[in-house]
Amino acid sequence: MALIIPKRYVATATLLVDARDEQSVSPLRLSPRERAGYTATQVELLTSNRVAAQVARDLKIAQRPGVREQWERATGGVGSIDDWIADQLRGKVEVRTSASSLMLVNYSSDDPKFATEAANAFVNAYLNTVLELRNGPTREASEWFEGQLKTLRNQVNQAQTKLNAYQKQKGML
Repeated sequence: MALIIPKRYVATATLLVDARDEQSVSPLRLSPRERAGYTATQVELLTSNRVAAQVARDLKIAQRPGVREQWERATGGVGSIDDWIADQLRGKVEVRTSASSLMLVNYSSDDPKFATEAANAFVNAYLNTVLELRNGPTREASEWFEGQLKTLRNQVNQAQTKLNAYQKQKGML
């Protein structure tokens, strides 16, 4: 009796994780416990549905032949195809960490080219998500301040117009 196992290819992408806060002037020293917590958080983010859904969109998996049919068979057409694909992708990604600052992102597939594309796409989507999470609050604050500044400029312009009208009326000009 012979057992035939289909070939599996594993592609690995490497990430350097830096826990330092680039906005802080003082050097940040994390305790081993804090460092482990930070690393675990990064692993959870990298394997999150948000990142996997971005990978699905970036690789345009929903547009590949046969994928929509698989989704309809599996879900009856209920739910988001991107979320279903993200779940499929998450099941094949593995992140390995060690005491160093490196994270190894492994993706397994029966297609070596897709394994490589997916591993790299997970890294890119993770990096974009980290940037978005770090810059989002700053961008929102900036937009709020811009709105406040616009309101204050309008008030200054209105006051200047009233002042000019008053000065003209009293013959001060």
